Amino acid sequence: MTANEIAHLLPWVYQRALRDDRLLAGLLDAIEALLDPAEQALVTFPERLDPRQTSDAFVAFLARFVDLDPALCASPDRLRDLVVQAAELHRLRGTRLGLERFLTLATGLTPIDVEADATDETGRSKTFLMRIHCPPGAAGMVPLLTRLIEREKPAHMEYEVVIKPA
Repeated sequence: MTANEIAHLLPWVYQRALRDDRLLAGLLDAIEALLDPAEQALVTFPERLDPRQTSDAFVAFLARFVDLDPALCASPDRLRDLVVQAAELHRLRGTRLGLERFLTLATGLTPIDVEADATDETGRSKTFLMRIHCPPGAAGMVPLLTRLIEREKPAHMEYEVVIKPA
């Protein structure tokens, strides 16, 4: 907002005094300078809220708003993807598809397949066991995968992480 725009908001007595009073004009210039940073922040506000455009630090802040832990991502870009997809992931939470998407977005590993009602060594179906099959490149990410699965799996399910051979 310029000093002229501010002057038009003043009562007519002040507007008339502006013609002769340099002190009042200087005060309006100071107000203009003080308002400028706030106006610039408001202009860029939509970009700051967009996880694809904002800074890494603010993406972590946004992640907490959608119930994501920034420490559980392989990279800041992965966290951006998770924040963008958060509504859909929350809708799918507790499902096989939701877990697959969450793990893929958080780690960048593809394909990740979740086998629900997996079988044990004897071939019997284990109703509350899911087996998570990960690509060969996931060997170094097992601790991260474990933390992610613990956070996202249904409470009644057990799981095994299986790394596919190369």
